Amino acid sequence: MCVAGYVLDIYVRWRPVEDGTPNVHSIDTPLDPELLNFIYLQHVQPRMEEIRSLCANLGAVLGPALYAHDILLSRDGRLPVCEAGLKFDDATLLDHLWPVSSELDFMRGTFAYEFAEKAGRMIVESAKNKSSQSTEWIFS
Repeated sequence: MCVAGYVLDIYVRWRPVEDGTPNVHSIDTPLDPELLNFIYLQHVQPRMEEIRSLCANLGAVLGPALYAHDILLSRDGRLPVCEAGLKFDDATLLDHLWPVSSELDFMRGTFAYEFAEKAGRMIVESAKNKSSQSTEWIFS
């Protein structure tokens, strides 16, 4: 989840190979906090600077808006972006993960006021940084 090119939040999704499809949706993600935390701590956190840089580049190209970027972890080390869309939050995933959310390292501060306050601060910061340019915000 991004505000322009700034990373607001990161959510981990995965799907077992045994399901026979590479498509990963929110409800496909097994409620396994140990595995989700492992993926986040071992594969996402160590690459946060690279992820932030990727999202900054996407924000520079796409312009100011609220985005959800689906970034894959490739076996060869790349971080391909398979989807970029306008979105304020990922309610489907948040609802799905709610039963185990207190056990997930990447979901601390993701809910309600904390998320909205963080998004608001990032919108203001992004607008300040773009004040010398003529931009319009897109909300959906």
